[in-house]
Amino acid sequence: MLKIYTGWLLLVIGTFLAAFITRKSRQGKPLLRLSYGLFLLLVLEGGCVLFYFYYTGTWTFRGRENYNIEFFEADPYLVATPKPNLKLSFNGKVITHNAEGFRGPVAETPKSKVRIAVVGGSTSYGVGVNDWETWPHYLDSLLPDSFEVLNFGIPGHNSVEHVVFSGLHLPTYQPDYVIVHAGLNDLQSSFVAGLERDQSNFHEPNLRLGLGQSYRNRLPPLAMLKSVVIGLQELDLYPTSSYYQQYKSWSDTTANLALESYAQNLHTLVALIKGMGAQPIFVPQLLHAEAIANDQLAWWVPFVPEEEMLSTLGHFNRAMEAEARQSEAVFARQIVAHPWTVRDFADPSHLNGAANLQFAQLLLPIWAPTNAVPDGLP
Repeated sequence: MLKIYTGWLLLVIGTFLAAFITRKSRQGKPLLRLSYGLFLLLVLEGGCVLFYFYYTGTWTFRGRENYNIEFFEADPYLVATPKPNLKLSFNGKVITHNAEGFRGPVAETPKSKVRIAVVGGSTSYGVGVNDWETWPHYLDSLLPDSFEVLNFGIPGHNSVEHVVFSGLHLPTYQPDYVIVHAGLNDLQSSFVAGLERDQSNFHEPNLRLGLGQSYRNRLPPLAMLKSVVIGLQELDLYPTSSYYQQYKSWSDTTANLALESYAQNLHTLVALIKGMGAQPIFVPQLLHAEAIANDQLAWWVPFVPEEEMLSTLGHFNRAMEAEARQSEAVFARQIVAHPWTVRDFADPSHLNGAANLQFAQLLLPIWAPTNAVPDGLP
């Protein structure tokens, strides 16, 4: 954006010089007016840059408000999905999306292997680690060559999107097993009074903003345009991608409607997965008290106090285990039974590469029960 501003300034100077040189000809006055107009627009843009920084705390010329727009594109049913054929280095990590828009290898055609599909959020996608450090990648490399693991994890997606994705896309891949690694993104909607069954009045706008699909983020980076949109949004004359601040008055600790929605969605997922002839495998979510200390996850889970975060997530994991027991699905209890430490986490909610290897090793006995996972994993 600084290059655009520099070019704009040079254009102002150039038109002014041209007006001065041709001041005695017919073109002189129009060029002078043009240079004045361009100069006033540049001054107005500068004022809007300052206003935008005051309003958002972000400089428009420093890049996008949310870099996720580089990785994800709008989807009519799933809010946003990974952009296909993408390879970027972000924060020192290599992130690649295949031709079908997912992280990891493309499914073999025709199908010749036992196929494991992974459905989940950012903890499956592998936020904060390289392509070769996600647990689905490790699981694929640890299993025999007769298996293949497809990573359909999409950051921010919760059980609502998992149901939609599984119904619309999974049948195409004819999976033999479907791993559902869910709960953390449903936890976000906990204790929102009046939460809709599909969480559309809270989760959907948060997801839209989180994946870089907000209206302001998709505008050209001119401060004038974004400032006008801010003004129209304040007057309720332009749609907005809301975040949880406007819902603070809605918080209600008397009932966790998100947990009810989650349990129902898991039941629906079992029906969908079994309906396509696959075996559902439920994998619970992880948090660590030291990793989330000092309210480090409050920006994502606004209504659950830090001291209740682990116990509340435990309710979601137990709901998953109950559904597994009822539907005769596999529940990977060994994931929560493992003694994870704060050093296993790259950030408050995502495992680092070494811990993802342990995660994959803990899942191995599901397919090779005689292959006991040794103590003291690396």
